[in-house]
Amino acid sequence: MSSDRGRVVDEIYARRLLFAAAVLFVPTPFFMIVVGGLVPLAWTLLFFLRGAIVAIPKGTAEGFFTLGILSAHLFVIGGALYALSALLGRVLRWGLGPRGALIAAGVFAIGGAVASWFDIYRIPGHNSAPPASLLRLLSELSK
Repeated sequence: MSSDRGRVVDEIYARRLLFAAAVLFVPTPFFMIVVGGLVPLAWTLLFFLRGAIVAIPKGTAEGFFTLGILSAHLFVIGGALYALSALLGRVLRWGLGPRGALIAAGVFAIGGAVASWFDIYRIPGHNSAPPASLLRLLSELSK
């Protein structure tokens, strides 16, 4: 009985780890009318929270329009990343077993963390921005 429970827990952890790694490291398109950049979904979430802190007290239409676009990003791209993580988790479990799926998910997460140190993102802006690493994206948030 406990071995079945351990398998289910390993599969759930593998899926959650894949989703967390996807949110933190996978470059996703960032739209504001046109594609503005390629950033991780976590960057969009931070941008949304930062915008909410400014827009909600002011109550401007522009602020709420921007929050609407950012929330659409979070729901659509977040849902797609979750569906892909669940599918990949099932494929890994089918091919490698529950414990192997968890190990493979850890390898994918570490690979995403290593890849984020390279210039795989593009900072949103009006002009074509040069490629950037995750550290540069985070430094742009502080401006």
